[in-house]
Amino acid sequence: MSTELPLIEVTFIDDKTGEPFAKTTCAAGALPESFASKTTLHIGSDDWSVISATPLTREEYVRSRLLTLRVRKIEWVDPGKILFSLPSIFNALAPLSTLTLVGDELILHEDDWRQVEFVSNSFQDEIEEEIASIRRVHQDEWANPGWRNMHVRTRPTRPIVSRLTLSGLAKSNNVARVREVSYRDAESPIADGYSFSVCDGLFLYGTAPGDVIEVLAVAPMAKEPPSRDVVERLAQVAQDFDLCLVNWCRCVRAQPSEQWFGAILAGEDAEEE
Repeated sequence: MSTELPLIEVTFIDDKTGEPFAKTTCAAGALPESFASKTTLHIGSDDWSVISATPLTREEYVRSRLLTLRVRKIEWVDPGKILFSLPSIFNALAPLSTLTLVGDELILHEDDWRQVEFVSNSFQDEIEEEIASIRRVHQDEWANPGWRNMHVRTRPTRPIVSRLTLSGLAKSNNVARVREVSYRDAESPIADGYSFSVCDGLFLYGTAPGDVIEVLAVAPMAKEPPSRDVVERLAQVAQDFDLCLVNWCRCVRAQPSEQWFGAILAGEDAEEE
């Protein structure tokens, strides 16, 4: 009894157009035993990624003698032409916990971690040095629609050094329930993380181990700017705990008494005078 594997008729479908573009006969032994894992094929002079296979396994396509592969051409990009969508990100992400997501967490893109945040005024030298580096990226690296390089911030590691508590902050903003915060596609919330909304679409988030806030950041997602009452409440917190508000990517910072404090909270353009 022959154990030689038969020939398989393979049809290739372009995933981009949904149309077949090639058909060939191939020895079953030259094909993967399964297409369940990521597979790349060299067709003609190009590399193609297998999106789906029907049937999925060698046992099945040997039985039918037919195999249909939906593939997508791999486009190779010159690394020198890749642009960054942001002029700056923070170097270290907060680690994840071992808990399970419950579904009502604030979800952030990893690049958005600590882009707009409150910082203790004792870090003014560090703030100025980091902003100066980001300004150089704006001036020297802009290549519409992005930047050729970005500045990776490393300071301050812990931006809040005053004794600001999460329970006190939530109480001053009339927050009944504090939620978790996580990153997009993560399976767990951030360790010691928190988030809550101070108005429709404006969220505060960060980390507060043992109820002591170490990171207090802003996620401005509102279609409308925050009310004067919300701005005044947060300005009072900043005043009481000697904090300024920094939008790193836009190279702007504001003390609670300054007019563009509310503009930064709203995610609007603001410029220091």
